[in-house]
Amino acid sequence: MNKSFFKYVFETDAEGNKLRMGDIIRLAKNELGGTVNAAKFALLGDPALQISYPQYKVKTLEINDQPAEQLTDTIKPLSLVSVWGEIQNIKGEKQSGYNGILYPSVYDKSTQAITLGNGGQTPFSYTVQNSILFKGNVSIKSGKFAYSFKVPKEINYRIGNGLIRYYSKDANTDASGSFTQLKLGGSPNSSATDLTGPTVRLFLDNENFVSGNQVSKAPLLIAYLEDESGINTSGSAVGHDITVIIDNKTDGMLILNPYFQSIQDSYKDGKVLFQLPDLDDGVHALKFKVWDLANNSTETEITFTVTSKLTIKKLISYPNPFSEYTDIIAEHNRYGEKMTVNIEIFTQQGVLVDEIKTGMSSNGFTTQPIRWNPGLNNIRLAPGIYHYRVRLTAVDGSTAIKTGQLIFQR
Repeated sequence: MNKSFFKYVFETDAEGNKLRMGDIIRLAKNELGGTVNAAKFALLGDPALQISYPQYKVKTLEINDQPAEQLTDTIKPLSLVSVWGEIQNIKGEKQSGYNGILYPSVYDKSTQAITLGNGGQTPFSYTVQNSILFKGNVSIKSGKFAYSFKVPKEINYRIGNGLIRYYSKDANTDASGSFTQLKLGGSPNSSATDLTGPTVRLFLDNENFVSGNQVSKAPLLIAYLEDESGINTSGSAVGHDITVIIDNKTDGMLILNPYFQSIQDSYKDGKVLFQLPDLDDGVHALKFKVWDLANNSTETEITFTVTSKLTIKKLISYPNPFSEYTDIIAEHNRYGEKMTVNIEIFTQQGVLVDEIKTGMSSNGFTTQPIRWNPGLNNIRLAPGIYHYRVRLTAVDGSTAIKTGQLIFQR
């Protein structure tokens, strides 16, 4: 029944429209000829419901200045590939009003894999096509797009069909598609002239990070990568992945190939965003390694300190001195966390003047500005110095307190 269902789930009717759930189930069950197995299945829901298929299709029209449907050339390793295409409706008409972003993913040829034989089952082989050669981020203007990418040196040299998968979206609609006639293989078409590894810029949590800084317990790794040949994410060569090793624990190596995303309209630049796992308090070292498509590598190392205890590093109030209102911000060590913020205002004699309590998300390592306007609460202040105390409470219940001074003037 599963096989029969998936046979029809992507089919269209005579007018080119995608089938609705009731029709998919009906056709799937009819194909089984009224067997007992088919009778065991029923659709629970609205039979007129249609799956949210993309409205339009992405069509590849030209590759390397040749009509895509007539492409016969074999694309070799280190070749530069140029692709041109458009967004079409189900009738094949270009959608000139479509302006958005296209996400192409280029895959090497399919390979055979084998199951693990779990549960005492006999292992069997199956076909998979999951070696990514390029992931792009391409602008679409007036329904048309164009992009380029370079084929890695270490692909499977066996000649066969690669695959391009597409997903696209604009402000209101989306589109999908694929191209299966991309013939890949053979030996590299030229000797490599690129002998330099990728340029790497590493940050943790935000781009103000400097090696040695304090970070959150599970920091966000941000890596900006650039190379003349492009970044290798194929995973086809052992040891040529984008990798992270923390504290020299090679058995815990993280492979980040799937997290690389090209910068819009460029195959030479891109970034990796990856949330690291929870780390123990203390000083840690991180090694990041990346390869380009010509087999040059770069390894970069940074250190950082994890402190799980909530702390307030600094208080900011602006304007200060103030005559009408002031905005209070607390800088802390919990990146992006939601906080409960409690602010108390005191005279120099310790008399509580006003109190603010609110919950909010953090803007990186700082709370969002909290405005104190005593006039709105009908609080009459004499000019002079006042003290304020900020208490932060994190989701896990930990708290931190810090005090500052305000100067009120008329």
